[in-house]
Amino acid sequence: MKTAKKKSWALLIIGAVAALGVAALAAVLIFANVNKIPSVALDGENAAVLEVGGICHFIESEKQSIPYRWVYYISDESLVGVFADKYEDHSAFNAKSGGDKGLRKLYFEALAPGECVIELRYEDIRDGTYSERYTYTVVITGE
Repeated sequence: MKTAKKKSWALLIIGAVAALGVAALAAVLIFANVNKIPSVALDGENAAVLEVGGICHFIESEKQSIPYRWVYYISDESLVGVFADKYEDHSAFNAKSGGDKGLRKLYFEALAPGECVIELRYEDIRDGTYSERYTYTVVITGE
């Protein structure tokens, strides 16, 4: 039985590569392992210096039962792009406290030399008002 399951998975992966292409499969694999990618934390410093191709990240608590979500705004998307936007549900870990807390993990990639601003807001998804806001300057060096 286990051999049949392994063959089924192998055929599924081969089919996915054929249907989606190698680049799409690589993107899926990278997104699945995004926690393992070296990156610079956006934290209290309010600035990050990256080489072109470098990654910076912002990780913060987010509760799905309330209408607030972390939303990002990038001043120049030709310089910085979103590499991954991932939510990790930690409900099973918070069952005793009655919470549905998780983590919002935002990863940004430096695309070209220059300087731009990433603004992160804890926004009410109903009307766009926000309760928290952080602004980070990203300086990108290299070619």
